[in-house]
Amino acid sequence: MKYNKKKSKPAENTENGLPASFKTQRSLTQQVSYNDYFEYCKKKRHYEPYAFGDWQKCYAEMMNITFEIKNKKILDVGCAGGTIAFAFSEYGADVSGCDINASVIENCPFEKIKARLQVIETTDLDKIFPDNTFDFIHSQQVFEHFPSKEYSTEVIKKIYRILNTGGICYIGLVTGEHLTQEDLIKIHRRGEDVDVTHINIWPMKWWRDLFNSFGFIDITDIFSPIIDCYQSKTETSFFKKYGWQQFCYAKDFSYDFYLNLGKERITKLLKRQKYYADVNIYKAVIQQREVNEEIAEIIKNFSNKQRIIITLPLTLFKKTADYIHNNHPKLFNVVYPVYQTILSKLKRIIRGSKRF
Repeated sequence: MKYNKKKSKPAENTENGLPASFKTQRSLTQQVSYNDYFEYCKKKRHYEPYAFGDWQKCYAEMMNITFEIKNKKILDVGCAGGTIAFAFSEYGADVSGCDINASVIENCPFEKIKARLQVIETTDLDKIFPDNTFDFIHSQQVFEHFPSKEYSTEVIKKIYRILNTGGICYIGLVTGEHLTQEDLIKIHRRGEDVDVTHINIWPMKWWRDLFNSFGFIDITDIFSPIIDCYQSKTETSFFKKYGWQQFCYAKDFSYDFYLNLGKERITKLLKRQKYYADVNIYKAVIQQREVNEEIAEIIKNFSNKQRIIITLPLTLFKKTADYIHNNHPKLFNVVYPVYQTILSKLKRIIRGSKRF
């Protein structure tokens, strides 16, 4: 497929600020011009395809802790401007990327990986890459943009072919009730916050049945909790901020093999963030997600211990302050500003909103 390197034109907008090419349901490469799509994202979705900062660094760190991406051969499907691919490369991954948008790849600012990004129709992955090529295939917020169920089926079929034996495929996406593009445009015109390009949203069960039909091993309940429990020192919890739906599937190896890996990695993660994590997020993960029983037990035990460790200083501090207030009120009035500052910091540590 050839792409013209013509200078981009401003997106044609309707009275609601919607690109005119969104008016009708079309094929993937026709539903919106490449430049229109990213203009729409910038204006309406607050998404910049070349932005790189703490968010991307923390995301790559989370993926490295969960999947140990160093030295692994990785494909990022729907790589856009290459920000995540570049972040993966900074952790030592041998990363490639693909996207149907020629313009966004041509303008990729990351020279380290730019030559590794290709313009590929996603259903043609097996025409570019041999079978059993990649150790890890990643895609974040891409599958909901595919044009149809049939297209999605073909993509997953090709992913299975190019994934190496023992490899893992991670997909983050939006799931739920399916809406046509006409439905989405009507919602948009009512002033509601909706991405009108999300024409391929389906219930979680449909996606799982599709992956299972190709022989993938479902390891979502092992690795998804590790991703959800991740909290960094500089970026809020991705689980708390977004609540992504996600799928983790493996090729050929046994479920127990991946369970042992998952137990090691969740233990390592929890120990690493014991001094600054919000333990309430651990509880929410267990309650709101499907979690393997052994993984859930590790999270529960650690969470209970941490709750005691980090709340005990606060309890003792409050009791000491109460004693001074009741027995030495003049002294308490002098130290009250200091008391408030220390109390506030202790509470922030417990909530996880203050990172040290």
